Amino acid sequence: MKPARCVVTRSPSQNVGVVCCPWLQAEPIEHESITERWFLLVAVLLPRLRRIVHQPFRLELPCAEDGASEVTYVPDFSLEFESGKRGVVEVKPEKFLPKHRAKLAAAAEALRAQGQTFFVVTDKDLRSTLSMPDAVQIRRIAKMQCSDEEVERTLAVLSDSPGFLTAGELSTRAGVGLHVVAWLVSRARIGTKGPGIVKDATLVIDLAKEEGCHAALSVGRWFATAPW
Repeated sequence: MKPARCVVTRSPSQNVGVVCCPWLQAEPIEHESITERWFLLVAVLLPRLRRIVHQPFRLELPCAEDGASEVTYVPDFSLEFESGKRGVVEVKPEKFLPKHRAKLAAAAEALRAQGQTFFVVTDKDLRSTLSMPDAVQIRRIAKMQCSDEEVERTLAVLSDSPGFLTAGELSTRAGVGLHVVAWLVSRARIGTKGPGIVKDATLVIDLAKEEGCHAALSVGRWFATAPW
């Protein structure tokens, strides 16, 4: 899917940039604000995520806040999952929601008619999900390298477990440091109850044993927000 418009330009007027996750996808993901970057750092931790597309498509909506008969709307991101399902996301500071509520409600209705699920994730949602410093720390872990032998041994131990293990127990059984478990979580190779810094008591599970979720449930659970 080709983005509907380019976010990063030669003379950006906002806090634009890219998030590169080569373990997830080859192409970088563009963002045009600090809040969008924050969202991306949390979103890439989603299990069974296949791809994130920025500014994915255009929607012609029948109404707008200014009274115009039609408005073009471009959502911020599309999250595509291994199941083939997709969640469409708008990232918006909480204080701007009242101004854009009518347009976002119209977008949600149009996307529902297409069988797609629409989410609005605010800075308030992000604060309650994972702090920016913690998200940055997890990204640093994801950019580290772990030995293939330690990774395979850890995954094998978790695969033999009937359900959740604590990260500490997994690292002990596999004979690896806790950082290896944290690395697997940071690259969404194993499942957790939600995004966060991996500690000894963090519950982890083999993705093959975790019940697969519809994209809407995955995004809603991860960011503790409901579809529009």
